Amino acid sequence: GFSIMIFLLLVSLAALVAADYQPGEPGGRWSEDDLLKTKAKLRWIMQYPYDALQLVEGGKEIFEFYQTQDHHLTGKRRAAGIIPNQAKIVRLTFHDCLLEDGGAGCNGCMNFEGMGNLFSLAPCYKANNPDACSEVDGGIHPKVGPFKTDNNNLLWVAKVLEAVYKDPNFGPDYMQHFDKSLFESGKSRADLWAFAGLVAVQRGAENNNRECDASKPAPCLGQIDKDSPSCAADLPLLKFKSGRSDCVPSCTGEDDFPFCTSAHEVHPNQHANGEDTVSFFKESFDLTPRETVALMGVHTLGHPMEFNSMFHAYPWTTRSEVLNNFYYINLVNTTSYRIINPKRLTSMKGVNVKKCNLPVSSFIGDEDGNAKRVVYKVRSERRTASNGPFNWQIFTSRCSVEKCKEIQARDGGYSPNSCCHYADECVNGGSACPKRNFICYKDEDCESTRLLQKINMLSPDMGLYYKFEVDETGRPTGCPGMDDEKWLANKYHVSDEVFCEVNDAKASEKETMAEVVEMYAKDNQLWLNDFAVVFEKMLENGVDADSLNEESSNWFPARC
Repeated sequence: GFSIMIFLLLVSLAALVAADYQPGEPGGRWSEDDLLKTKAKLRWIMQYPYDALQLVEGGKEIFEFYQTQDHHLTGKRRAAGIIPNQAKIVRLTFHDCLLEDGGAGCNGCMNFEGMGNLFSLAPCYKANNPDACSEVDGGIHPKVGPFKTDNNNLLWVAKVLEAVYKDPNFGPDYMQHFDKSLFESGKSRADLWAFAGLVAVQRGAENNNRECDASKPAPCLGQIDKDSPSCAADLPLLKFKSGRSDCVPSCTGEDDFPFCTSAHEVHPNQHANGEDTVSFFKESFDLTPRETVALMGVHTLGHPMEFNSMFHAYPWTTRSEVLNNFYYINLVNTTSYRIINPKRLTSMKGVNVKKCNLPVSSFIGDEDGNAKRVVYKVRSERRTASNGPFNWQIFTSRCSVEKCKEIQARDGGYSPNSCCHYADECVNGGSACPKRNFICYKDEDCESTRLLQKINMLSPDMGLYYKFEVDETGRPTGCPGMDDEKWLANKYHVSDEVFCEVNDAKASEKETMAEVVEMYAKDNQLWLNDFAVVFEKMLENGVDADSLNEESSNWFPARC
């Protein structure tokens, strides 16, 4: 009678708890064991992204395909456009949380518009043929802009995470696996993607501290010189909440993936200025201007890729797997060091850079070791009918071979921060020479800003700190250095040195936008504190707050 009914009810509840996840329903709770095993798998993926890619269906084939593409990068770097690395996991979490027209966000799905687009490296713009770019790559090049991002290059990171989600044994044999997959135990894909973003952010912060070991003599790789304080910082505890609901997949044909939606998403404008960027994040994420500045600092991870977006592949910061405030430093500094790992220098043979006390710093300045004057110039990528898209790059002067000879004769050696370490390498044909035009000779203009620092910013980044306008093609306008007639006529693809006024719009009651950027540039810990809060807020965008449950935080300090 009654006892049998209770027994049947308990059996039914147990079956319900253990049931496969149903799209549209809040994801189930995560045990501490779920969190720790998943974190271990995610960190393995980020450590060995090429291996992880080749474990999923089609992974080996797409890897080989990208290896054959027309690109100046060599080897595995070609496949960097699709591998499931740390930066792409973070990008996936942001794109997942973009709002759909109905208001849903962070729902384990993405629209496939533009997915799989593959742009050639070679510029296609021709002044005498306005249709030149529309005649290549299957006609995917826009005439202007583009003025909204897409989810291109995220398919394969999503497929790898789908294997984590549905295959309880995904990963190497030595790893602890699940008895049942996350899917089979009722978790949502959206929760996995959110958790993956948190794990990736934590790994980025750890990478920063690894190069700033206070127990070792300075300088380490993350320090300028022997007098530098430790650059380590504490990432605040990141809280993971479960309970997000996946979308009901709605794609067909070749896009029939369980994480594909036909719903329209509201994407940011990659050519926006500061005002438009702040407006987007207010409307789409309910972020304040200061929160927008804080969130954008995540661009310290990763870099664009011509294959996927037409933007140059140079990163926002030199160490693109390190989470720190160098994004802001690169925005505000008018003098700067170039960051180069010195381990390839001939003079560094036998030196273990991991032990610190580096005789040659990774922060390289002028001949005397001082920070060099740097400027921004706007670059046209020459991949649209209007010569765009447009980005911003840092330039500086070259290293004088004659000055290096004088210093060597006078002092018998160089400052640990001197560019002369690399000038010697270039003169002697060493493999560590940064590039052919790194050096200059006495009959050349060594002071002109001709040397590209290999740092790339987009207009939304620059707009946080500087005031400018953007025309109907996406070209930044309104600042000295942007008005050269040949630049405007597309006869030059790099502008003059650009000098914009700083962005004095209010970021809060007390600070302007530019002042917040400067605060973050000076204080990595301040930025990390603000970033952690706003990143968690982002991961709840478009989610029913009543469905969320905070899970155990023991995953955060756990070492995998």
